Amino acid sequence: MKNKKILLLFLCILVIGIFTTACGGGGKSTPPNYPFIPTPNPTPTPTPSPEKYPLEISQTEFTINVGETDNITVTLNGEDITQTATYTVDEEAIASVEQGLITGLSAGFTTVIVHAENAIEDKTFTVNVIDPNLPTLEVTPSEVTQQQKKEKLLREL
Repeated sequence: MKNKKILLLFLCILVIGIFTTACGGGGKSTPPNYPFIPTPNPTPTPTPSPEKYPLEISQTEFTINVGETDNITVTLNGEDITQTATYTVDEEAIASVEQGLITGLSAGFTTVIVHAENAIEDKTFTVNVIDPNLPTLEVTPSEVTQQQKKEKLLREL
């Protein structure tokens, strides 16, 4: 009977020892011998790029007299940005554009490029400036036929 108690005590100690070793007990703080697995670096969050919207202009052609003004309206995503848009005039001696106000400076024809941040693409419009003091040339009749030249050419052949 005494042997049974000793055997039972030995088995209990053995089971407790196996249990504490398997569960990480026993006072050891060293990790098991697994292959090295690196800790992944977090993926950086990309900086969101601003959304792009179509640029809209109220007109694509303007005809004004020298010294007169007209206005263009520029919108981006439904918001009026006429005051903050950038205007580049091809022929600065013919017209100027500032904050949407077009001014005729001298007779001629020019193209204006409208640019805005967050616009998908730039827009262009044309300005035709007329000087009412310049003489005009009128041609009459308004229709010219080439019948006489055709007949003369046919006779020469």
